[in-house]
Amino acid sequence: MSTQERRCFPNLPDDHPLKTAEMTRENAAQWFGNPFASDIELHCADGRVFFLHKCFVTDSSDLLKSLLDDTEGLPGYTVKASDKICSRRLEPIFRWMYTQQKDAINASNCISMIREAKYLQMHTDFLDMLRQTFVAAWKTTRCMDLLESLPEQAADFSSQEFLQLLDDCVLPPEAHVRLLFNWSRCNKISGEELAQLRQHTREAAPLCGLALLEEICDQSPEDFDNLFSASALVERNRKLNKEEGRFKVSCRNCKKTL
Repeated sequence: MSTQERRCFPNLPDDHPLKTAEMTRENAAQWFGNPFASDIELHCADGRVFFLHKCFVTDSSDLLKSLLDDTEGLPGYTVKASDKICSRRLEPIFRWMYTQQKDAINASNCISMIREAKYLQMHTDFLDMLRQTFVAAWKTTRCMDLLESLPEQAADFSSQEFLQLLDDCVLPPEAHVRLLFNWSRCNKISGEELAQLRQHTREAAPLCGLALLEEICDQSPEDFDNLFSASALVERNRKLNKEEGRFKVSCRNCKKTL
């Protein structure tokens, strides 16, 4: 995108200041949300409408680029967003498109914005920026509040994406396992993804205290059984010298506790 695009509006009086308006990065904030001369209107399920200008949005969003290239910016062109798309999370994405300023992205909700970013077919570097904004905030603040909502925010992630995010954060083992358990509950993982998570928890469980394992088991025994293999708990007991607790594994034949 060029940093500037001259627009002509023949229906305006000759002395109107926007008769030959310039859209630049310097005045982008003035155009954000301005219905005047917008090329496309994006309507959200909650009734909010975003008025977008081609010169600010098409370099970042393949979806908007394809729509605007097809319509050539016909006046009054509208698009209805999916019902799953949240206007509150779209706003900072559009604001970033206009200003390119990272302060439009908040660490507390940047992970949840990835759903909207994928809907808009934003480029990979923007998705990476959202992830790294969260990771950097966690490493800087160590604020547990950032982690509590992470399983819900990342509900649309694949298991590989979520595991990579946890690895990037370099979390303590118990925080890592708790988040993995809560995320798996939110997403009802099955098949190959569940097998991948079970392998991951097999490696992580021996590093966790018994109190945490009992706590998350109490929350949902069925989900706990799905995620934690017996071999992971056996290995944990061996490494921690059979710490006293509920988790005992016995041989079916000789009844000997492992």
